[in-house]
Amino acid sequence: MHNCMCSSRFFLALLSVGIVFLMTGTIISSEKDYFFDPPIDGLSMGVETDVIDLAVSAQIDKLWSAWSTLEIEKEFDPLLRESNLLLFPKPISHLRIRGKTTPYVLHPIRISHEPIRYTIAARLPLQKPHILSRIQWGADESLLFTGRETQRSDVNHTTPSNGFEEIPDRVKECEELQKRFPQEFRSHDRTLQDPEGKRYRWPLEFSPSVHLLVVHHTALAISGDPRPPVERVRALYQYHANNRGWGDIGYNFLIDEEGQIYEGRAGGDFVVGGHAYCHNVGSMGIALLGNFDQEKPPLPQIQSLQWLLRELAEKYDINLQSRVRFHGKTLPPIVGHQALVSTDCPGYYVYETLDQIRHNVTKGDIKAAVVFPEPLRKYVDHTDKRRTSRMSQINLVQKIQRKYGIFPIGSTKISARPGQSLAFSVRFVSEAEIQERQRLASIQRSHKDLILTQEIAGADSRLRDALLAPHPLQRNEEVIVRMTLHLPEHEGSYLLTIGDVKYVFDVSGRRLRKTAPRSLPPEKKNERPQKNLIRLPQKTPTLPKGLPIRPAVGEPTIRIHLSYPHSAATLASPSSITINGEVVSGGEFILQKKEDSCVLLRKDTLIAKGIVRITPKNPVLTITSWDRSANRFRGTVECRIIDAKLTLINELALEDYLAGLAEEPDSQPYEKQRAFAIAARTYAAHYMQEQYRKFPGMPYDGSDNPAEFQAYGGVVFEEANPQWIQAVQSTAGKVLMKDGEIIRAAYFSSDDGRTRSPQERGWQNFPSAEVFVSKPDPWCKGLSMHGHGVGMSGCGAGGQAREGKNAEEILEYYYPGIELRILTPETNQ
Repeated sequence: MHNCMCSSRFFLALLSVGIVFLMTGTIISSEKDYFFDPPIDGLSMGVETDVIDLAVSAQIDKLWSAWSTLEIEKEFDPLLRESNLLLFPKPISHLRIRGKTTPYVLHPIRISHEPIRYTIAARLPLQKPHILSRIQWGADESLLFTGRETQRSDVNHTTPSNGFEEIPDRVKECEELQKRFPQEFRSHDRTLQDPEGKRYRWPLEFSPSVHLLVVHHTALAISGDPRPPVERVRALYQYHANNRGWGDIGYNFLIDEEGQIYEGRAGGDFVVGGHAYCHNVGSMGIALLGNFDQEKPPLPQIQSLQWLLRELAEKYDINLQSRVRFHGKTLPPIVGHQALVSTDCPGYYVYETLDQIRHNVTKGDIKAAVVFPEPLRKYVDHTDKRRTSRMSQINLVQKIQRKYGIFPIGSTKISARPGQSLAFSVRFVSEAEIQERQRLASIQRSHKDLILTQEIAGADSRLRDALLAPHPLQRNEEVIVRMTLHLPEHEGSYLLTIGDVKYVFDVSGRRLRKTAPRSLPPEKKNERPQKNLIRLPQKTPTLPKGLPIRPAVGEPTIRIHLSYPHSAATLASPSSITINGEVVSGGEFILQKKEDSCVLLRKDTLIAKGIVRITPKNPVLTITSWDRSANRFRGTVECRIIDAKLTLINELALEDYLAGLAEEPDSQPYEKQRAFAIAARTYAAHYMQEQYRKFPGMPYDGSDNPAEFQAYGGVVFEEANPQWIQAVQSTAGKVLMKDGEIIRAAYFSSDDGRTRSPQERGWQNFPSAEVFVSKPDPWCKGLSMHGHGVGMSGCGAGGQAREGKNAEEILEYYYPGIELRILTPETNQ
């Protein structure tokens, strides 16, 4: 890589492509005129230093424009000494340059003014946006093969050129990342030339897989720009390909203000771009035309962005509801550029709306609008009247406010009930390397009974005056810190401060009941007599017939397929664990797929292979690589390879499963919870029978996905809902039966005043269909249908509970003629 711009060889090369070169012998502020024939559309400048003091004014319609200050662009490559791109509103022939920086080289840009060759642009409200190909938007493909040469410093440990006495920090950081995560930098199918044998200036490389979708802005304002958007795309292409010397544009896609999408980097699917320094392999870059520190993106541009993100997520099999571990950071799969490196991109108005964009994309609501934040107050630097960098005054405030430290996730004003336990999280961005359990921020409480615990290494640690690092952190690494707050048992307003983030808890209402012991409690003394329901003496629940072979336990067990999205998993237990029958000490373990087997490793040591079963003594096991709060489970976690994918199955006692069932939180009436505990247990037990398997041929009974089975949240849900635990324990083992058969106890959220029969829903041969005939549901009148409408409604059960009916009466109404029995081997005969 050569940056010595004063060499005669480089000077002749510049002359050969029409580039003007200036070198003065003194460093004084000067002003010089330049004339161009043919006219130019824009320019950037190359210099020999990292500091630039140059400004440009152009003559437009015989009037001189305001002076535009140039800055060095270091975001894309810290070794590249090229200024930002200036694009004029129309072609110009005369400009002036003033400043002290010498020598410098002018890199003028001339672009085609031909219209788009494909006239049906991708503008909503068309059914589907169209991506303009490079041929359609007029990419000059000759730039792929000829032009000024350079090389990006994030490619394979590039050594700085002679112009750098010391390696910049960002280059060192990139080299360190390459050493720590070499597999994340490995591309494949490196292509040096096209089919005709012409050599690419920038060889084509392809990512083995894509994990991140990165959103950028071009920082070229569109407000008041008379140029067609396609001309800005062509200018950016030439700026990246020639002025930076890459040989192509760095973005994979671009989107203009009208919602038109453009194909960027040549090569097609999985091609590695140059949009994010040291983060290009495994990611795709999408650039929005505009400067969104100064202006808001129009609705068509946001809608096309959401459509494209959704399309790319489907193409590259990206789970939008999970998080990604990338270069040591835990990130959502859709990020802004500044989540990866220190930059202001993609601008304030886009970065602050990314959560809304992610939500819309995940829901598939691509036409949804976003609500933009209020403008930040402007920051005035009284120590230096001239602007010292390209950052606007707004950007300086943004930089000060949001680079490192603690950031809240969700609302900081929370309403709760006395005695309630709340799970919540904060985001922390590290400014330097941090060791595990090192102090991250101070903690202050307004009351001594505010008890705060933090999840560290799979266990809850009580916090006193400081938030702690859950694991070692690198510089600029982002981590989600998960905590649980146990509120006092009396009403009041409480303040919790973590760093400079203040949480206010408004505690009022009925005090939550204490969680009962995890044993079967006696029946409630004040339970109402049941009508037409058979109450049998309680027996110790045992395994029903027809289930897969399981370990011998004192009650039925269920196997739940966990929707874990990754190809490897990290698990942690602070206590000893049993692995395939062998007891080993606790700690952190890694599960990976190897051919058709799971392998379990502790560091680099192989512990088990094949079907791996892990049972903690604790008895809670944490899947630490699953970036969601509901990642802690009782019982056994089993690893299998199913359909060539790593599959995790949680095997646990049926009652423990019910305790973690995230169907009826403590905001609901207690008797409604009891009714749903019985219905949910019945539903699960029905499908645990061999003749009614929900997932025939699979080694599990159910799923944690409510779209196909029931919503299961594990230990996190049960800890946050002690009243639900009591509802489960007060109904332990109870299921609904008809003529000796466990019914398929369907339930749903709400209806419009009556339930529906299975026949109305098109459910043929539904067992015990006479139980599920349509019934009046006046407690739901005025509501809309939410769910299938068969069986018990949530709104009806809640309404009846508020009228004073108990769970048994509620169940009798929705499932007439059923029997309430304890789940035993006999109940399945």
